[in-house]
Amino acid sequence: MRIRFLFLFLMTLCMRNAVAEDLLQVVPQSIVPGSTSADAHCFTLEMKNDETFTAFQFDIYLPDGMELDEVGPIVFSKRFPSTPGRPNPIYTHVYDCRRHDEGFWRVIVYSMKNDPISGNSGDLLYMYYVTDESLKLGIHPVQIKNVVMAISGTQDVKPDDSSSFFYTEGYDASSVGKLDFSGLTGYVAPDVVAKTNEMIAGNESLTEMDLSSIDEAGGTFVSSNPNCLRYVSQGTPIAESMNGENNVVEMSDNGNTCSRYVLTDGYDANVSVPFTAASASYSRTVPSAGWYSLCLPYSVPAKDGMTVEHFESLDAQKAIINFVDGSVEANVPCIFRTESTKVDFTAENVSVETTPDKLSDGLFTGTYATINNEELNGGYALHSDGRGFGSIGGTTYIPPFRAYVAYKSDIELMSVVHGGTTGLSAVDGYEGRLDIYNDGQAVKVKAIAGNEIVYVRSMDGRLLKRQSLNAGESMLLHLEKGIYLINNKKVIVK
Repeated sequence: MRIRFLFLFLMTLCMRNAVAEDLLQVVPQSIVPGSTSADAHCFTLEMKNDETFTAFQFDIYLPDGMELDEVGPIVFSKRFPSTPGRPNPIYTHVYDCRRHDEGFWRVIVYSMKNDPISGNSGDLLYMYYVTDESLKLGIHPVQIKNVVMAISGTQDVKPDDSSSFFYTEGYDASSVGKLDFSGLTGYVAPDVVAKTNEMIAGNESLTEMDLSSIDEAGGTFVSSNPNCLRYVSQGTPIAESMNGENNVVEMSDNGNTCSRYVLTDGYDANVSVPFTAASASYSRTVPSAGWYSLCLPYSVPAKDGMTVEHFESLDAQKAIINFVDGSVEANVPCIFRTESTKVDFTAENVSVETTPDKLSDGLFTGTYATINNEELNGGYALHSDGRGFGSIGGTTYIPPFRAYVAYKSDIELMSVVHGGTTGLSAVDGYEGRLDIYNDGQAVKVKAIAGNEIVYVRSMDGRLLKRQSLNAGESMLLHLEKGIYLINNKKVIVK
């Protein structure tokens, strides 16, 4: 029985050591630009310790534009033994705090009597700081390194390095599009993760978190936007802890990968770093069968029974927008026709491209973020029946993963020609009015019936020639090599 009891006791000790966390960390908090000694601004260091300790030392790496206040950098917490005194308590511990040439501050705290520091958690030091007025608004990483805790005269403990952050006064993370934690390295404690999640709670505009320099975290960074990408380094404990979750990109010198890239309709998205997705998916529910616009950051093979077209040209004179056969390509806006009210675009082992500054295919512009009417400044949105693009009204907005025609005009409706320039007959009253003959060098244009105005344009929309033809009349065009539009029909001159 005694042996059994001793065995259980040793097991208990092993378990206690396994779960114990010796950690010195900065508590995330706001800092004030332009702080001086007279302002007496400080931040807090917490110590979690498994054993009672008597002395310790550490190096602290502060953000650029921030230093410890040399007038009086440190005040001890109630965890240090003291006796009453005026105006302050008299502590048995003393400190030495010096700035090294390499930019960090080394702090040593000790007691000549080898008195223990009480407690196993909570505030340890209050450190006073000064800052430059030019300190930028945002998040500023701070690191604690090379910690040594003296347990007795012959023992010591060396906790892992830890990272935390300050944020400048007035900084609001509830609407930021990207959270850059690339300056946080090593271990990030649960308190830091919890504070981060608190700051970004409800932020549906957050599309990316850069966690790639963090080795391990004491919790999970959570976004209110299901499309938010979280970048981590491959093979790290934080990457392993997020294994199986959606939209986690593992960074590696051999290429970045994501096991499941899942886009949810109605939420913003952005991609700053390209990666390969083992599976990628996006789905949408539409009100009825018809034509709809689309823009995705990855290519998708054509679905059976679905027609996909790309923008080709716009003829403002005739209020016509022409589309040609195409496919769903990464970052290229398109339109598609579906007979089903539920559509999905799923692919495997696809490249997810970096989001360009503008998702534009000529005048056809896509978006991965909601665009309100005030931002649109005019334009045309596609009617679901495919009959045309209507002028965007005062209450219209463009949701993510859609596209619109970025063109301002007084015309209420732009008709759509589907299937390419050979499909011009789809526009009422347009068919058979011109006969265009092209031998590859000279182009002959003849009016078939009635009076017809011929417009010759370059592919970027510039009007090169305009001429009126009566029925039976013709004109001969000598054009340089290139591609032209003659009344919205594509003509190639070799």
